Amino acid sequence: MVVQIDVYRVPLWPGESTTFLLASGEDKPLIRQEPDGSRHVVGVVIRGRELSSGDFIWDDPLANMALSQIAKVRSVVYRGGDAAADEDLMRLDLSRVWFTSCCEGSDLPAGVRYLSLSDRGSVKELERLTELRALEIPPKHDLSLLACLPRLEHLSVEGTWQREEIDCRPVGKLAQLRALGLTHLTVSRPPRLEKLARLQRLDVHGSRFPELPGLQGLKELETLELSGASLGNLPACRLPALRRALLVCAEINKDQIREFARANPQCRLVESWKEPLMDAVADADRVVVLAGCQWGPGPPELNRGPTGMVFNGNQTLLDTRDRRVIRELLDLLEIDPERSGSACMCQGQPTLVFSRGGVWLADVRIAHDRGLKWYEGPWYGDAILTLQAQDKLVGWQKRHGVADALAAWRNELLRFNRINETWNKYEGVWNSRFINQAFPKTADELLRIVRERCTEPDKLAEMAFQLLGCDSDSWSQYVLLDRRLEDLLQTIPSQAIAKYFSRISQYDRPEGVARWLFGCGHWRQVAPSVLDGVLEEVARTGLDSSSKENLRITIRSLGEIGTPTARTILLRVLDGRVKAREGDYQGPGCLADGPAPPWARDPDPVCGERALAALMLARLKCAEALPAIRELVREAQGPNAAVLKEALRILHAATSETRPAK
Repeated sequence: MVVQIDVYRVPLWPGESTTFLLASGEDKPLIRQEPDGSRHVVGVVIRGRELSSGDFIWDDPLANMALSQIAKVRSVVYRGGDAAADEDLMRLDLSRVWFTSCCEGSDLPAGVRYLSLSDRGSVKELERLTELRALEIPPKHDLSLLACLPRLEHLSVEGTWQREEIDCRPVGKLAQLRALGLTHLTVSRPPRLEKLARLQRLDVHGSRFPELPGLQGLKELETLELSGASLGNLPACRLPALRRALLVCAEINKDQIREFARANPQCRLVESWKEPLMDAVADADRVVVLAGCQWGPGPPELNRGPTGMVFNGNQTLLDTRDRRVIRELLDLLEIDPERSGSACMCQGQPTLVFSRGGVWLADVRIAHDRGLKWYEGPWYGDAILTLQAQDKLVGWQKRHGVADALAAWRNELLRFNRINETWNKYEGVWNSRFINQAFPKTADELLRIVRERCTEPDKLAEMAFQLLGCDSDSWSQYVLLDRRLEDLLQTIPSQAIAKYFSRISQYDRPEGVARWLFGCGHWRQVAPSVLDGVLEEVARTGLDSSSKENLRITIRSLGEIGTPTARTILLRVLDGRVKAREGDYQGPGCLADGPAPPWARDPDPVCGERALAALMLARLKCAEALPAIRELVREAQGPNAAVLKEALRILHAATSETRPAK
């Protein structure tokens, strides 16, 4: 069996440990952990790279390894090397190492037996690799060059979801093949199969074939995979050795399938989505639920942030060997075939990793608590659970602590990503101000240097506001320097802040100023004339925020400011000329009696931005808003309707007070 772990293709030989770890850093080596706790490198990357000085060097981990260590290497990703690196490759046990070639003109040893060629790999070198037993190749390469490989037994040509078109006729001449995969392709010219008399496994899942000519000649064929394939003609031929045919979600004439089944009564036809999954994991004695997107029996994915923060991208949420818990999980996985087959763009999380006796069996990802993704399996698309199975899966996760642990992990992930994004924006601000100067290593150092170098108060205010605007998330949450920058701005004279405000143009996006004025409420400390001069640009930034909380705070602040400019902006919001990125959002809990969502922790009702703008204008007694509010209230529902009616009530009461007595 061969598994993919990060960039490595790793053959699993009998008796070898299946516990792997990844070291940190770019092109990190793959490490195997033995049952006694000892560890050794099994996967390395050989590549060239350019230093900051302009010099070019070769990274060759094999050069620093003893012969006893090199003998344990099982996977090499080769991105080019010098003569010394090529000599180191000769020290490997080539009969047990899988190579991945990612460069043109690579000079791999002639004794290589297992090889994956990337799109950038060179197919010309195959003429020398006459010992090849297994080859994985993308569809861009000319398959006629494979005729020079007399010992090739396993061939896989895998396309993408685009199903690239390819001429597969040269494959019909590879009489020594035992396993053939032509997957996710459009094969207008299929190979003649009758010469592949030794073929035991044929996999064409996800591909389009007009026919499989010569299929009746495969007398040793044991497994036929047609899941997700589109096949114009399936002949009703007798295949005496055939034991299993997978037809999940296959586009094949039903009558042809029935005739094929009659011709091969000894073969088990698998058409249900669940059956192949149960075949793979029915004997599992361990299930590990991982928070992230796991590929195969891989190691923990440790992500390191710029401030020394470490985040486990594959945190273990549940690790159980309880047979009852595992059986309960497998029994509830009922799939709706009518709704299955399409696929969403997410990778799915959490991941269910099944194993038996320490040997990895399969990993299946849960997508949105409604579907399953099995990338290494025969499914073409997502398997959608029945509505009852969806409820049971949610309940299973809650009972065994998966749901709470996953929610906590996702919150940590959001914060980790927010810190990374903010820090990267800090660097962008730094580079625009201090050109060709090294970026500080820590937040403390960054703030200290900014204080030292920005000697003029208005320049210090500009830098502080720019850094404060780097955190584009909710204003009520703080990361890195947010609080300290707010404190710093409090010490800068108001004249200097006003001077910086005067330089803000209609083309700027003053996120930091919007946070400081609206999120912190410091608009009260700014002179009305100064505030009015910058209000258009700052309000536009707040109203365009992706955060519902920031949008709400901006509208409420404009209502409290109440100047003619603020009223004009609110009228534009009311008319729908200024909207949040998600439109007039009410939130999923607005119609329930539960607590307000976290983006609405204030005394005002939970409602959309137009209704909230109407309420602010009503409190300002802005009669100009009456026609728009009357128009909106006709079609409004739920909280929006209630808020708009309250706005009308306030305005009607205000106009009756100002109406002269008869």
